[in-house]
Amino acid sequence: MSARLNALLGVCVACAFAVAASAQVKLDQNRGEQEGKQLAARLRAMRPLEGFTNTGSLHLRDSKGKRRQFPVVIETTVNGDRWQATYKAAPAAEPSTLVVARSISEPAKYTMHPPAPAGPLSPFAGTDFWLADLGLDFIHWPAQRVIKHEMRRSEWCWVLESTNPKPAPGAYSRVVSWVDTDSGGIVHADAFDHAGKLLKVFEPKSFEKVNGRWEVKELEIRNEQADTRTTLRFALERK
Repeated sequence: MSARLNALLGVCVACAFAVAASAQVKLDQNRGEQEGKQLAARLRAMRPLEGFTNTGSLHLRDSKGKRRQFPVVIETTVNGDRWQATYKAAPAAEPSTLVVARSISEPAKYTMHPPAPAGPLSPFAGTDFWLADLGLDFIHWPAQRVIKHEMRRSEWCWVLESTNPKPAPGAYSRVVSWVDTDSGGIVHADAFDHAGKLLKVFEPKSFEKVNGRWEVKELEIRNEQADTRTTLRFALERK
């Protein structure tokens, strides 16, 4: 998965796959912490090299099975070692705009209109994506540990455990993410609440080859406790 996609999701975000741990290597504490710090630093350093714009749509399913969808535009701009993604969504109730400003050395900063009363824990445009999800806040937490190397759909991944030192009620206490060892893309992530229970699951759902390279077509995030789901579908352009 490219740095472009990780930047796009905060992005990841982000980046795949359902099943499979047919092979794995567990790490001891010291080695795991050393690799975890290095991997988190690598994820923080992944950034787009140039600006770009993506269009697509957000598809929501609530706990009663009711569905709705609306368009979204994501504009990414780059200024040296700093970059920002501007998300513009147009749900029926009220348009929402979110600016996620990022750098290698600092956690993301968020500007939301209408304002976000819960800060990084606010949902974007009523979806299952929190601002903190789009800004990849967890890779800036101080406690990072690679707990094992594992195959996921025939690809080797680092399994990174990121631990929040002071989780507020409702916030994530821990995020476990599978990171492709070749590309550095996040292929799956599980987020746990302040009580240690699984809260959200994130994964890309489909890919499409565009202009000779594979691009993510659909990303899904599920709230396991609320039984809701949001899918981000990109309108991939061919040249």
